Amino acid sequence: MKDKEKKEALRNQLFAKYFEEEGILVTDFLDKLSFIASAWQDLRELCAKNMKYFFQGKSLEKIRIVQSKGRKYLILKLLVEEYVVIDVEKKENISKIDFQESFEESFFIKHFDEEKRNDENDFIRHCMLIKYYGDMNELINFYLKNQNILELNNQIVYKYEIGEAWTYFSVNFTNQDIQIGFRTPDQFLYETLHFNYNLLPYSVQEDKIITAIGKERMQEMFKEIPKIKIPENLIPEDLLQAYRNQKENLKRDLIIKKD
Repeated sequence: MKDKEKKEALRNQLFAKYFEEEGILVTDFLDKLSFIASAWQDLRELCAKNMKYFFQGKSLEKIRIVQSKGRKYLILKLLVEEYVVIDVEKKENISKIDFQESFEESFFIKHFDEEKRNDENDFIRHCMLIKYYGDMNELINFYLKNQNILELNNQIVYKYEIGEAWTYFSVNFTNQDIQIGFRTPDQFLYETLHFNYNLLPYSVQEDKIITAIGKERMQEMFKEIPKIKIPENLIPEDLLQAYRNQKENLKRDLIIKKD
């Protein structure tokens, strides 16, 4: 069997894994939890309006109000080592000097998922502080109003394996990006398909991916993806509870309308 045929057979076997288990239909899951994506989109628009060089496709990772050394800060993580840090009491961006005096690496490992460095001072020295130029009260109040939503898990990622090969499915609520990937350790398979939050494929997929999978097969996969069911045990507990709450709220609204 030629390499192309082997790849095709392995990819198809991995893709079939998504349809072997029962769970929550992905379209229903995304629909019920669209309020999470909407809250992050509203935050994204505030950032685009009030931060230099921020664009709609730029990553957002996490936002929290936290305390360090007796002071309260609103901290927005954009990327690894890239943050907006606002002193909540003073309603101003923190300076680099104050940042170095007020924080330690362990704080960002605990609250913002940073990884430990060999030299614990590396993170504090190299962290890039991004200034927010808008109304600080508006940003703080937005966070407080949407805190319960913004502090939910902002993504779900799960995978299936066949031998050393695997496929993964991911939903990122902050960036409204959905991916299905196929991998092997030696990169015999190394492909990623990208979709927007409505499960519509991006108009531009990588040329090498189109060549590897083939346009016709890709179109077939695109039609099948909305039929994926996500096993409940693979969904973070807070997102699963939020989904159930939305279903109950919808059911209650229907009962009220009938009455």
